[in-house]
Amino acid sequence: MGIFIKLMILLALGACVAPFVIKGPDGHPLMTLDDLKPEQSIVPAGPPEKVTVYRWQDENGTWHFASDVVEGIEAEAVELDGVITTMDAQETRASATSSLASGVSSLPDGLMSVSPDQLGEVVDTATNIQQTMDERKKTLDQMMQDR
Repeated sequence: MGIFIKLMILLALGACVAPFVIKGPDGHPLMTLDDLKPEQSIVPAGPPEKVTVYRWQDENGTWHFASDVVEGIEAEAVELDGVITTMDAQETRASATSSLASGVSSLPDGLMSVSPDQLGEVVDTATNIQQTMDERKKTLDQMMQDR
């Protein structure tokens, strides 16, 4: 039993040291001691900055916020203090709204939209695809058993 424990300890130590010795595709070790140093603090050093955002409510009652004034929209300026996390929003277009209503999507590549009346058709298609994949898996499993 003693040799087994020693072997496990040796393997654990080897696993810890290996990234510092094994060279990556660039010819440098996969890890260095600098990789173990903690990152700089993400907490701001001083008092939080005040941030001005603009808010408005659309015809459906949904609130929208932006860091810049949006042309053609009457927005209220709101001053926020504290640590504010923001992310870039996708530019909205009036044509996107009208095309979504007609069932044709003009969203950016990689995104799609389906009108509610087409949802049943999409679910049926997905169910058919799942059934086809299940049948193919059964066929492959059977072929593997026959070998």
